[in-house]
Amino acid sequence: MRNEGIDTRLRLGSLCLLLVAAGCSGGAAPDSGAATDPDADDLDRLRSLPYAGSSPKGGDQRAGTVLHDGERSSPGPTLVTILMLSRAELLDESGTVLRSWHLPGSGRWERAELLDGGDLLVIGADPPPPGTRGIPDAARYVARFEWDGRLQWKRAMTAHHDAERTPDGRLALLGFERRRMPQIHPEMDVRDDWVGIVDEQGNVVERRSLLEAFAAAPTVLPLQPVAPNRLGVIPWLDLFHINSLEWMRYEHLVGRHPIFDPGHVLLCSRHQNAIFVLDWETNEPVWAWGRGELVGPHDARVLQNGHLLVFDNGIGKGRSRILEVDPTTGEIVWQYTATPPESFYTLSKGSSQRLPNGNTLIADSDNGRAFEVNVDGDVVWDWLCPYEIAPGRRAAIVRAIRHDPANLPPLD
Repeated sequence: MRNEGIDTRLRLGSLCLLLVAAGCSGGAAPDSGAATDPDADDLDRLRSLPYAGSSPKGGDQRAGTVLHDGERSSPGPTLVTILMLSRAELLDESGTVLRSWHLPGSGRWERAELLDGGDLLVIGADPPPPGTRGIPDAARYVARFEWDGRLQWKRAMTAHHDAERTPDGRLALLGFERRRMPQIHPEMDVRDDWVGIVDEQGNVVERRSLLEAFAAAPTVLPLQPVAPNRLGVIPWLDLFHINSLEWMRYEHLVGRHPIFDPGHVLLCSRHQNAIFVLDWETNEPVWAWGRGELVGPHDARVLQNGHLLVFDNGIGKGRSRILEVDPTTGEIVWQYTATPPESFYTLSKGSSQRLPNGNTLIADSDNGRAFEVNVDGDVVWDWLCPYEIAPGRRAAIVRAIRHDPANLPPLD
């Protein structure tokens, strides 16, 4: 054990040196289209803004399903998570609420994952003390609800952003811990994101540190420096800001490319402008893509055809897009941008899901909107959150996920 600890410290020291060198070289790598893209200082400023909980409605007072093309949309109920109301709702195509979950007194829900069988796994946070800016670490929790809305358990944990069932049936989620690393910052904690496995009662039984992962294989994705985030309760250096995880689960893809091997995990890093694959057993990154193409991305997903789907927020550009990427070549084989492009932009959050008929379901999170497009980019279903955080301000949503009713209890 002592030798393992020494080895870890040496690897983390090497990572610190690489980060210091990167910082001296001028900061984040430029994104494509540099003439109009934000510079590194602007990106740091925008990344440090808190996630939006609402947006002004303006002249659009509509709510619920405002468009439904029954012939071209993909059927099934849609789960939406409403950030600042600590609420999740399962909707039919018309916007009617089929099931709802809510935790009174909670401050926010960052993720609600509907498990096969009907239980709901939630990552949330209790309200901070009055006058506190940000989320205290001790306020964060994981909770599990039954299909009828009853709370099974709630566990204090520094979890964030995402959770899912692994292919072997375990529960996986994202978490973080604070680490003091003077080689990276002399006064401020460094946030170390981790991927963890929890048991059915929410107890962490295994986890992997991403700082240690990139110290073991620093050349797969050389970490770009990130400015300190001083908006939280305790300021820190948030190098990764991982916001999605997905285990490789398609057996027919094994052998097509090493990233699809069993035990590999696809992760999305908002602050490194990249998606990457982690080998769970060795805790080393084995593949990465997106630097110079993505800006503040969210919600990377594996498609059955072997491509990857990712929500490119386009932080600072004023326009978001959805990209389908062939990981074997790095080629963008399909993308969705709105017309005009500026009409679809969310600075934070966001999700995209490929549906059985080839359509794509998108969460325009900051604007409290979920919509579905076909392969040609035509909107075939459109829903606006009916809740307000304040008069005239539509509540933001986190994600929108469509489900197969066959995997859920009866919806009568």
